[in-house]
Parts: sequence; structure tokens; C-alpha cells
Amino acid sequence: MIEINKIYCESNLDTMAKMPNNFVDLIVTSPPYNKGYYDKHTPHKSDNWKQRNIFYGDFKDNLHPEEYIRTQKELLSELVRVLKPNGSIFYNTKAVITDHRLIYPTFVYDYNVRQQIIWDRRCSPQISPIRFLPTTEYIFWITKTNVQPKFKLIGKNRSEVWSIPPDSNPDHPAPFTAEIPMQCIMSATDEGDLVYDPYMGIGTTALAAIKYKRNYIGSEISKDYVDIAMKKINNCMAQTKLF
Repeated sequence: MIEINKIYCESNLDTMAKMPNNFVDLIVTSPPYNKGYYDKHTPHKSDNWKQRNIFYGDFKDNLHPEEYIRTQKELLSELVRVLKPNGSIFYNTKAVITDHRLIYPTFVYDYNVRQQIIWDRRCSPQISPIRFLPTTEYIFWITKTNVQPKFKLIGKNRSEVWSIPPDSNPDHPAPFTAEIPMQCIMSATDEGDLVYDPYMGIGTTALAAIKYKRNYIGSEISKDYVDIAMKKINNCMAQTKLF
């Protein structure tokens, strides 16, 4: 039996194994992009993708691309299983630039992609003069079926292009930008609904759920990140009780 309003320090597949079918109202997440593999295998030093590798402590973000796709499809299949029929998945990823070519995350189209949202980050960590600056990522809105999901057109981002600057945080090398889960929660859930993030990191999605009076579940394999997330959540809950 799974508990809500808890971050599980384990793999997301282990957490979802505890969930029944049709359990979660919303899933919003940003998985690692497998940049470690391209850091090791991109021969052109002029390509700044390899110079911007991200280090997640003990986790090595360096699977062979075929293995990375297999693991992400295994994840997405489980996410669809635990999602309610009128629920939504917002899956943030990006195309990989390597060997002066683009590798697009086409594996997401094995699922019911309702809409592709463009995240305009307004900036880029890749400053190589060999191409136009890559300032966009993708947020794939995936649903379980073709049934109309729960949805309200509210919040600041009302088009399929979301112009949001990325967050920075000394506690995590690639923190999830807080406005993204907030927008998804406002648009696709009601108060009391259950939000799941299979890559919870330092708790950004959980904090957004608490802010809008939703329940949450998270998975995170790093105990250090879970500890940071719980400290942030406890502080948030303490402040909420003051009002």
C-alpha cells in the first residue's frame, strides 16, 4: 500500500509498483537527459553539449542511447498505467545535439501525445558560435486515452509556447523550474488531486502541489536530495500553518 504526501527514496518503478491502475491525477516531471553519454562520445570539442555535462552525485547519466530510450519507455508505460483516464502527464525533455546533428526524442510518440509544448528558456548554456543558440526544450502533454482530460486554461501560459527562465539552485545541478509544475497543476488538476513526480529531485513538484492544495507522491534515488526536499516541504508546511 502506498502513502500519499511522501517522497520515496527509491527508483520510480519501485514506487509505481505499489500503485494500482488509474491512481494518479497528474504526473509532471523532467528526467535526466542522458548528457553524460554524449559527454564521453562526442568527438567534436567545439560542440558545447559535451562541455555542459551535469553531475548528479552517484547517479551516472550516461546510458547507451538505446538503453536510455528503453528505460524511458518503460517509465512512460508505467506512468500511463497509474494515470487516471482523465489525467495528464507533462514530460519535459529536449533534443540532443551531438556530432553536429540533432537527435529528437521520437520515442514519446509511442504514447498518446495530446500536445507538444515549447519551453522557451530565454537563454542557453551552450554558447558555441557553430549554430543558433538552442534556447528551447519540449514538454509533451501525454494522456491515457483520447478522452478529454481534466483541463482549465488558466495561469500565465495560455499558448503552447511557455516563456519561462530556468531556475538555479545550489542544492541541485539541474533543478526543475518551479513555474512548470505550477502551470501544469493549475491547468490539469483540482484541489485535493494527487500529483506524482518520478524524478522528484529537491522537491519542486511537491512544493507546487502543496501551494495549490494538492496531494503529492515523489520518487528520488538520492537520499541527499530527499533530505533537502523534506526540509523544504516541512518549512513550507510550517509557514502555511501560520496563516
